[in-house]
Amino acid sequence: MSTTNSTDQELPANWEDLAEQAEPVESSEDDELVCPRCFTPFEPSGHSSEPTSHMCLNCGGPISGVALWDPISRIWGEGFGYRQITRVGSEPKLAHVIGVWIIFVPGMLSSLGYFLSFSKLVLDYLVVSRPSFAPSPFELLANILGLLLMTFVFAIQIAIVRRVTLNYLRKKPTEQPTE
Repeated sequence: MSTTNSTDQELPANWEDLAEQAEPVESSEDDELVCPRCFTPFEPSGHSSEPTSHMCLNCGGPISGVALWDPISRIWGEGFGYRQITRVGSEPKLAHVIGVWIIFVPGMLSSLGYFLSFSKLVLDYLVVSRPSFAPSPFELLANILGLLLMTFVFAIQIAIVRRVTLNYLRKKPTEQPTE
């Protein structure tokens, strides 16, 4: 059984044994730094405060440990993670699917609660229609804008959960070793 890496090159079946037996490579000044995901060479930035010095300019993935704790780089890194598991053809693991559900389902339920609250407000206004109950124009505008915002957020959350779940369910079956 042979496995493939991200560039679809065939690896020998005993690649782990070969990696352990390999001689350590001495680094030289001529070595290039490459992104661990897309293998694009990059030049280290002289200023570690620049967010681009910690992210690959080709694929957007984090390339240094600073990307895990720097607030701006962390946002970019999380975005990279979400893009990786939501792209068509990705094969997320069950842990990814559970994590996405844990992150996004409470927000979806909050959005539904806001929809129900707004619906009750509209129905009360239409059915009761008391002058003392009528909202001010500012309240009405704020509620309508809130509804539009929650609709947008709800649509994004549904799209992410749906895409990751379908990618997991469509996952190709793994090859079984022949005996």
